[in-house]
Amino acid sequence: MMMWHFLALGCTLGSAPTCTEMVRGMARDACLATELKALPPTDVDAVLAKARQVEDTMIQQEAVSTWITINAPHIEPQEGTRLCNLLTTRDASYCLRRLSSPHLKRD
Repeated sequence: MMMWHFLALGCTLGSAPTCTEMVRGMARDACLATELKALPPTDVDAVLAKARQVEDTMIQQEAVSTWITINAPHIEPQEGTRLCNLLTTRDASYCLRRLSSPHLKRD
């Protein structure tokens, strides 16, 4: 029984795989979404690249929409259009309105 605890402990002491090293699936997509949401507002290209790695459409849409909502005051109009084009739901039109309406932006 003690040996099993050491084996389990050994597995947890190793470094965790990065999101891109994980097996494809919901856990990987959720991990990528978390990384995406943490990206700085100045790195739109990284957001676009990370979003394309997320396979589950709903997870991708939520992550991009959340990132835009958090970073809206700092997104340039051209960059905003590129981001909003990733959205396929009603969030796409809301996204464009949010980025073009100063009264909807938060500082």
